[in-house]
Amino acid sequence: MNRFLGSKQRQQKMVIYDLLRQHYCSVLARQSDEALSGMK
Repeated sequence: MNRFLGSKQRQQKMVIYDLLRQHYCSVLARQSDEALSGMK
């Protein structure tokens, strides 16, 4: 039971980490797009 709970928490952490990474990548992409359009 305890081990199952631990793996479940770890899965949640991975999901949150994945969401954060996706958000970070999209923010970086938007910033680089704005920087490129600003340089033109």
